[in-house]
Amino acid sequence: MKPPIPSQLAKILKRMLISRLFVPLFIAMVLVNLAAWGVVWQALISREYTYARLMAQELDAGLQDALEAMQATQTLDWSHSPQAHSAALEAMRRTVSELDRLIAINDQGDVLALAPFEKDVLRWNLSNQPYFSSLRPEMPPLFFTPQYSPFSGLEVVMAAIPLTPSMYLMGEINVERLKARGNMGMLFDNRFTRWSIYDDKGNALLQAGNDLENGFVQPPARVQGFNWISGSSQPLRLATRVNMPTPGWTLVVERAVLTGMGWYVAGTLATLLLVPWLASVLVTQMEKRLNRIVVRPLEILNERVKQLTSGDYSEWISFSTIAISSREIAELASSIQRMQHAILKRQQALAESEARYRQLADLLPDMVFEVNAEGKLTYANRAALSNTTSADFSALQNTEFISMIPLPEVPAFQNLCHSLQPGKVSRPLVVRFLKQDGSTFPGEVVIAALGNGEVRGYRIVARDITERLSFEEALRRSYQMFIQGPVIVFRARTSGDHPVEYVSPNITRFGYTPAKFTTLKDFYDILIHPHDRDRVIEQTQAHLMARSSTFEREYRVRCADGSVRWVYDFNTVSYESNGSVRHFAWYLLDITERKQAELRLDQQIQRLAALQLIDASITANADLTFTLQILLSQLMTLLRVDAAAILRYDVQEHALTGITGDGFLYAEPEKFRLAFGESYAGRIVETRQKIVINNLPEELMQHLVMPGMKQEGFVSFIGLPLIAKGEVKGVLEIFQRQPLTLERDWMDYLETLAGQAAIAIYNADLLENLQRSNEELRRAYEATIQGFSIALERRDKETEGHSRRVAEWTVRLARRAGIPEEELERIRIGAILHDIGKMAIPDSILLKEGNLTDEEWEIMRKHPEHAARMLSAIEYLRPAMVIPQYHHEKWDGTGYPYGLKGEEIPLAARVFAVIDVWDALSFDRPYRPAWKPEQVRQYLIDQAGKHFDPRLVPLFLEMLEEESPFE
Repeated sequence: MKPPIPSQLAKILKRMLISRLFVPLFIAMVLVNLAAWGVVWQALISREYTYARLMAQELDAGLQDALEAMQATQTLDWSHSPQAHSAALEAMRRTVSELDRLIAINDQGDVLALAPFEKDVLRWNLSNQPYFSSLRPEMPPLFFTPQYSPFSGLEVVMAAIPLTPSMYLMGEINVERLKARGNMGMLFDNRFTRWSIYDDKGNALLQAGNDLENGFVQPPARVQGFNWISGSSQPLRLATRVNMPTPGWTLVVERAVLTGMGWYVAGTLATLLLVPWLASVLVTQMEKRLNRIVVRPLEILNERVKQLTSGDYSEWISFSTIAISSREIAELASSIQRMQHAILKRQQALAESEARYRQLADLLPDMVFEVNAEGKLTYANRAALSNTTSADFSALQNTEFISMIPLPEVPAFQNLCHSLQPGKVSRPLVVRFLKQDGSTFPGEVVIAALGNGEVRGYRIVARDITERLSFEEALRRSYQMFIQGPVIVFRARTSGDHPVEYVSPNITRFGYTPAKFTTLKDFYDILIHPHDRDRVIEQTQAHLMARSSTFEREYRVRCADGSVRWVYDFNTVSYESNGSVRHFAWYLLDITERKQAELRLDQQIQRLAALQLIDASITANADLTFTLQILLSQLMTLLRVDAAAILRYDVQEHALTGITGDGFLYAEPEKFRLAFGESYAGRIVETRQKIVINNLPEELMQHLVMPGMKQEGFVSFIGLPLIAKGEVKGVLEIFQRQPLTLERDWMDYLETLAGQAAIAIYNADLLENLQRSNEELRRAYEATIQGFSIALERRDKETEGHSRRVAEWTVRLARRAGIPEEELERIRIGAILHDIGKMAIPDSILLKEGNLTDEEWEIMRKHPEHAARMLSAIEYLRPAMVIPQYHHEKWDGTGYPYGLKGEEIPLAARVFAVIDVWDALSFDRPYRPAWKPEQVRQYLIDQAGKHFDPRLVPLFLEMLEEESPFE
């Protein structure tokens, strides 16, 4: 164990006093001076190296700034114009004063962009420059030997980095500014004479300072150290070498060694001569007091310093112990006492500061990490733990930070860390971080290197930029939509030669370039379609009168090529404080396809409505000519043809006859009559194929034989066969006085209308045949009924013509009584067959000449029921059953067979009852002569309200006066 320093000092002094050997003392002093010279020399060397390193850092910083500015351009979009690229380069160049020029070239040496921009320099070829052959796509940043710029003629250092596999960025660094930056370093020590820079092969690059005539020093490549060199003006100089990491060069700084060192030599000689003598005197005087005032207090202080260095602050120095010591030692003791207080306060303040730092870091939304020089985690704030893992930091302490980022991103992160100098902060770097579930998220990282002189760790601040990247992507898409989307935007003033202030790039949709559109003086008249212009102006004025800030409308615009487009216009208006219009902003959306779709939809609706109208006419069995006129009217309106006609084919006569037509000026289509195979219509019937003649007037006129057709001036013709159920029913002809545009949907609709016309003619034929059959059937029934009537009259010995008369007069009275016309036929048939039920009555009763017995009357009164049973079995005669079944019922209810009363009796039966009694009384019967008309009249009047409907008797008597039945 070594004794304390004060004890060693006491022993040394004691041996010196005892020995009194001045020769050893002198030797000791010489050694001390030599040691002092060594210390001075080492301090000189250290200072020289420090100053040289500062100068190298200053020069390297200039090159590093230039390189970072160049590397920042790698994120630029190189798909724009040379002017835009040059403007972006110029913005980067202005950030670094040493950069004279930035030049973007391709792998052929062609200049693509440069800053500052010079139009004449574009497309220069730099392939003849000495550095061009060194350019490679995968190369690191390069710095080349100083040379004279082909652009400015100044001496520059050329730097190069790759931008893309076929594109490079060159930077000219002004040598004079670089020298000026280096010369600022010489201000650190005015003994510096000059400085030089060499490349990694030992080639001299540039030199600045004084004494330049002695040439360059040739140092070994990439070796740092010191050399003694000689020159003509200064026999001895010291050269200091320092490496510059960014370009890989070597800086050599030279200085004069002996300048200003005379006082070192004088001091050394004085020490060698005077110190031994003074030592002998002082040692003698101090020997007695040394132990009391120096050694002992120093021993006490030494012990206390040991306690302080070990962290023991519990004991304090007793001033009574060192009060007898010298003032300096007492002050030293007091300083140690104050130092102890200061250490305690600083430790407390440090603990509080660290606590505040930790608390503040935990409150930050950003992630904060601290790692040591080995990359192990020493601290992570709350945001870092929650974003990456839910574990407590104690579980993560001393784990490697790179385990928190994906493996592919580790090299870039490590390279950024290793490039940092102590106290420096890195540029932002985007790194993905791993979450506990294995997913990742992007973080923007900034790294600060901790330490003084050497890196002892790193502080890493990372921000989750997921939302920012999403926002940037949304912003980018929004901008792309703005410049490439469907909405065209432009803003215009209300006055000036060029009112359009701005227009979006997608104005090219209308055939205009933005530059061309902004120069239009009367863009309103040029852009808006003439047919819509007045309406748009009126709407605009109305909105301005109402002080509307926004309004919308739809109108047509004319494109640069003359085509017409429909637009939806959302317009905003900005007003001045005095109420005048500052400017308009248009937002135009092309709605041409929508308008065309609406037009097609309207057309389809109109066509469907026309088909529905035609179908309704066909279904209603309307007159054929009327139906076909409706069809032709719709055809000419919807298909926009000049004239049309429909001809009907008669199979029996093998001829075509015109039914209807429209649009003719001279010809009368109703008078058309063509034989089978004659003209176009006859050929269409013969071949069952359509014929189309488009814009061939001579050929058309040769075959149109109908009167007046040659004067019509038709040049186009379409004829279609009207086929229904496999039978040709006629021909539809279309005539046009100009060429036809035969679109597919146009032809489809024409063929549909032809089909409808065929169906209409087919239905008309069916209806005519049905009506003919019904008429023949009706006549057969009529003959049968007349036969029944005659047979009944002869069997019952009725007056001849009784059934015919009562049928005719019953129909007349029924019409006067308000019975609908369509029921009169049934009433006529019922009147004729009113006694058909008597066919079921035996002849012994029916033809009996005397009075009938009650039993016979009972059988006779059943003949209405027999009539109902007989007629209900025949469908055609069933509607006429009312009169035969109820004609013996009476108004007062005394009739038979049902005893109905009043209006319970059907009206037709009540009408017939009046006519039947009148006819029976007015004409002779086998069992009595006819009554006189007055008697019959009076009888009818008397039976009104009893036998007859009281309302019908006056009607019948009035009718008798108007129409005499006996004339």
